[in-house]
Amino acid sequence: MYSPTAKLNGLSLDAMPPVTRSMSRLQGDNSPPTIVDYESSLESEDCESDWSETDEDSLTIKSPARVIYRLDNLPQGQRDVVRDTFNCPPQMSLQRCRHVDNTYAFQMTELVNRSIRLHRDGERTRLVCSCAADVNETTACSHILWLLDQILDQTLYDHDRREPVCLNQRGFADEMGDPFERISKHHIDILAADLHCPLIREDADSRIDSARTLEARELLASIHAEDPDTFRRDIFDSPSQGTKVIKRHDIDCTVFRMLLDNNHFFQYFRSLSRPGDPIRDVFRKLSQRVDRVLHQLDAGGMDGSKTTEWATHHIRGCVSSIRCAVFDRDQPLPFSEAHAAAAALVHILSAVVTRHPRASIHVSGQDRNLYMTLVGERDIDFVVGVLGLLPEAACHFLYDLEALLEQVETHGAPVSYVTKFRTLIASLRGLKPESRPKRANEVTASGRRSKRMK
Repeated sequence: MYSPTAKLNGLSLDAMPPVTRSMSRLQGDNSPPTIVDYESSLESEDCESDWSETDEDSLTIKSPARVIYRLDNLPQGQRDVVRDTFNCPPQMSLQRCRHVDNTYAFQMTELVNRSIRLHRDGERTRLVCSCAADVNETTACSHILWLLDQILDQTLYDHDRREPVCLNQRGFADEMGDPFERISKHHIDILAADLHCPLIREDADSRIDSARTLEARELLASIHAEDPDTFRRDIFDSPSQGTKVIKRHDIDCTVFRMLLDNNHFFQYFRSLSRPGDPIRDVFRKLSQRVDRVLHQLDAGGMDGSKTTEWATHHIRGCVSSIRCAVFDRDQPLPFSEAHAAAAALVHILSAVVTRHPRASIHVSGQDRNLYMTLVGERDIDFVVGVLGLLPEAACHFLYDLEALLEQVETHGAPVSYVTKFRTLIASLRGLKPESRPKRANEVTASGRRSKRMK
């Protein structure tokens, strides 16, 4: 199914359609006719409405099909409609056509952009959609409902998805709290990646969106049934969008550039992926979220909001989400998904443990060290407790867990946590790894394929 997240990168009311000539027309004189050319919409998604008085008075115009039309035979109102249509054509595509008896029928789809603003006004957030100006504070349109549902899905930690939440009249769940504060706490760059939505930055440069690049790699690797982490290193190790979308003699590179260039194509491609593909793997996505959080923690920020406390909130939330996805369900978890869950948990544990000697350079004090907060200071049963509930899958990562236990014992941790970790290792040593369906994302936290016990 097509997902409207393809246009979430236009979260601005500036995307609203401009006032057309037919709505607001300047009265001009009878100047000599000139030809108004149309620049293909393929060059730019945004409509350029910089028409001049000369354009307004022209009696000829070139259409998107590059046919020149004379307008002197039309009344002024219809001329305005023609100019509006040809200078800023609707984004339409023909879907199918048909001949039935004495009728030819053409079906087409028109893309209509919508933009939603969450504006902080004092202590209250105003929700504004470009679809209708008469929607009041107690009535949410379908676009606001859809968007806030997507945001809640990505930001809701520690919740059993089988339990309902309370939807209010403004279009979001009471459990969400204030939507603006929710996004601010989560951080827009983390949210955008999980929504598959490119983030437009004020300091934007020529860098390619890393989240979109990663998911494009996953999509293409799934077609070839290859590991996405090693697929086409010549393309993805140093990705380039190129000056042209089409890369001659290289269909993979061409499709990659198309996925970067066109949000609608990306969403269509993603909608066709299988549930077992890497891009649809919820556990892989949660482990990637942790990677992005840790990257942002290291990068810091001018506002000082990306702290160890913020990172801890996300990491514990991701572990909780994995636990909920495993156990809060009506049917048993297939083994391939259990293996993916165990891989994600081991990856997260490794990401935390291997950071021990280095506290974040943007905060000070041992109490702010990520390792100490999650493992070293007190026993919160971090990761180990959930892995203990997935023994058949966790035993595939025995060697990785043994290496992590050694590091935990070296760095220091509560006796109870170390005891639990040792008990987990001992229980896994007595298990024989089961055969399982091959998955493209079969990679451990250390970046290598997991070893199996003989």
